Amino acid sequence: MKSLKNNCIKRCALVALAGFAITAATSSLAARTITIKTYVDRPTAKNMVVYAVGFSVNGKGHGSLGTSTTKSGPADAMYSFGFKSGRGDISCGKHRLRRNSVVVMSYSGRSCTSKVYKPR
Repeated sequence: MKSLKNNCIKRCALVALAGFAITAATSSLAARTITIKTYVDRPTAKNMVVYAVGFSVNGKGHGSLGTSTTKSGPADAMYSFGFKSGRGDISCGKHRLRRNSVVVMSYSGRSCTSKVYKPR
């Protein structure tokens, strides 16, 4: 009877330890993914026909139709931002993002710039 009780204690301890390990692994994986909200500013969207907006990271494109999108990607990676308009593909710069960010793109006739902000 005592041996059965010791086995149960060992199993319960292993199950608890495994649950802790899974929780720790999940939270560390979640910390590696960030959320990026990308917008084309209002003057640009008003003066140009903007079809789609997005970014690429690690050779993979992320975006959607319209003037804004919210996507996720890896932390501490280099992101290239841009949009598609009636004038073709417009590149708006690169930024290394380490945390959740809001990126606003602005086009001024000949060039496009992007600025990174902290989300509210």
